[in-house]
Amino acid sequence: MKGLRNSKRGPKIVPTPEVTGWELPDIEKWRLYFPIEKVASRRANIRNPDTAQMLAEAFVPSGSRDKIIIDVLPGPGQLTRALLKLPKCRIKKIIVLEPANTFMPYLKSLETLDPRVTVYQYHGKEWDTYRKLKELGAFDDIVTTDWNDGSSIVHPQLQFLMHMHSSIEGEQLLSQLLRCVPERQWFFQYGRVPLNIILPAPVWERVLAKESTPIRCKLGVIAQATMEIQNAVDPRKLQPFEHHFHPKPMLNFADAALKKGAIPHVALTMTPWKDSPIEQGDMDIWDYVIRRLFVQKATPVKKCLESNSLGPGAANMIPKLTDSSLPEDSILDLTKIPRNLAVHDWKLIVDAFKKWPFRPSELGINTFTERPNNLNR
Repeated sequence: MKGLRNSKRGPKIVPTPEVTGWELPDIEKWRLYFPIEKVASRRANIRNPDTAQMLAEAFVPSGSRDKIIIDVLPGPGQLTRALLKLPKCRIKKIIVLEPANTFMPYLKSLETLDPRVTVYQYHGKEWDTYRKLKELGAFDDIVTTDWNDGSSIVHPQLQFLMHMHSSIEGEQLLSQLLRCVPERQWFFQYGRVPLNIILPAPVWERVLAKESTPIRCKLGVIAQATMEIQNAVDPRKLQPFEHHFHPKPMLNFADAALKKGAIPHVALTMTPWKDSPIEQGDMDIWDYVIRRLFVQKATPVKKCLESNSLGPGAANMIPKLTDSSLPEDSILDLTKIPRNLAVHDWKLIVDAFKKWPFRPSELGINTFTERPNNLNR
């Protein structure tokens, strides 16, 4: 394992940890104890214990009971420790998923200190991880709630917590998780499971981008169509980056790209809508329609359809979107450009596309990254 390299002093020597208690190394020495391992690069982890306690209270507030937390990419576990310091009635168990060798001694020590913790050196971005955990019985005590129940409560037990990668890899994973919501796949087979995500501010901005803003994109449309999104804490409370997160920015990083990792981060709580406009089985269609129209995001929808953006003959959809006999909220203003479309507008286009008898049968979904299977498969 290589440590951080200082151009003047040579390689750092990583201390051999002797971890026997709750405490982590002094946070000002984290860059010495936790050098940038490849599997943990492009990732920020909570380092400040006060910040960790603030987030633990926000993610699992007073009144919570018997929560099962899937804790993904926690680093050495500062936030994990803060969760364990909450009143015991709030948390039944924590399943930790962390692939980096550097952090293992500090996470494994928690298993001996608190029987509620189980640590797996698996990567949370790999869908096979969840199949393995199911086979091991890790999810046997998770109850299933009915999405169609009149009460349609948020899942009373299960929460997914992740420190998201700062690279495109993290954004792609978030996109895949959102795709699982309408299809009731992955953990959403158990019900409306909330996600607690610590993510880079630029991704947060795209997720919440309003219509007509330049950064409006497919990720934001899908996120807003599938999830109720809230800041877990005021984003200003997580600034400046170096006060709250590891690794602190250093001018002598050998990898110049790591300097770019010190970007503001935000903590979100994302809860699946009870009634998403994306119907079960329609995720591929939404993907196709949004992707194809965003290619011409500054072109009026009418011209997009006339130019066959959704396939040869797509102009035949126009009367279905503009028929004056339709209810007012079912008529689409075709002068809008794709980035100005609200989620409701996208649903009108998707519904018209579904009814179009000559729509393309091949939607090009094979170009997407592999999606997770249902945990039952």
